[in-house]
Amino acid sequence: MKEPGFLTLLKPTRTNWSMLLFIAVNLLVFIAMLISGVSVFEPDNESLINWGANFRPSTTAAEWWRLFTSCFLHIGIFHFLLNTYALWYIGYLLEPLIGGIRFAGTYILTGIMASIASIWWNELVISAGASGAIFGLYGVFITLLVGGVVDKGIRKDLLTSMLLFVGYNLVFGIKDGIDNAAHIGGLIAGLLLGLAFLPALKNPEAITLKYVSLAIALLTVIITGVWAMGSIRNDLPTYQAEMEHFQDLESMALDVYKMPVSADKKIVLEEIQDRGIYYWKECIKLVKGMEPLSLPKEIKEQNKKLVKFCEMQIESYQQLYRKIEEDSDLYNKELEKSDQKIEAIMKAMTKSS
Repeated sequence: MKEPGFLTLLKPTRTNWSMLLFIAVNLLVFIAMLISGVSVFEPDNESLINWGANFRPSTTAAEWWRLFTSCFLHIGIFHFLLNTYALWYIGYLLEPLIGGIRFAGTYILTGIMASIASIWWNELVISAGASGAIFGLYGVFITLLVGGVVDKGIRKDLLTSMLLFVGYNLVFGIKDGIDNAAHIGGLIAGLLLGLAFLPALKNPEAITLKYVSLAIALLTVIITGVWAMGSIRNDLPTYQAEMEHFQDLESMALDVYKMPVSADKKIVLEEIQDRGIYYWKECIKLVKGMEPLSLPKEIKEQNKKLVKFCEMQIESYQQLYRKIEEDSDLYNKELEKSDQKIEAIMKAMTKSS
């Protein structure tokens, strides 16, 4: 099979309209993002989420449309160009075999399955791009090659090419910053869809078989997707609500420092003990109470630092209490050391957030 030149990419035909449609949609979305001020090379996370990227905390918070919209977003010009070429190439080979409707259905279904796989595996990864759907299309084509739908004379070379493409990208995807979960999810969905397409493609006259196989494929994808989404536990909304409560407790604990200098010694000591130390202990209790929640490991590590921060605050308040009670400067150095430790913890939390 002779590979087409670049001009073929721009020429719609009966056998490539679906592929060109998806390329056009991806291009229009990319241009719209640029016009709105999104960086051409490195879009920031906020921009991607605003434009519909896939992100577990947002997607599982009833924003299921992100499973679909993320299939048309790209993270910079190079990401867009690489995916566009990969989509054009597989479209040129696959769409004439399965038709535009099946091609479009494969792109959408495998893209959505890739998005589901991404948030099922990744807790805080922002995912965008057509690569999950493209892997799905390659999965369909691999199944058709193995299943004997493609001409025997070119089957071996094409299968080798497809397997090398998939294998290289999966190995390369091990590095940080690449959503391999989406690639694998899209690929598996594509392989399954290819199996569903095979009977009808081998018997094109059997119209009933065509629609039965499509129905089975669609049902399989839906059931798998529903199962995967149901297995995703998202406790981030609970965590966020608890952290708002933490801030209230922290604010009350820090009220000690709002007392006037002229305040009575007894009142100050009572404030430190009964309000300051008490609320820091409540903060610790609240954070430790979130341990059973299903949270990303980054947040769990942050919570450990938060507990240490509260413990150091209690230690500092106890030193302040003794300093005021004994009216002594002997605790000044201890207070200074405690303040340094508190500041170091705060810096560590800021750095890791």
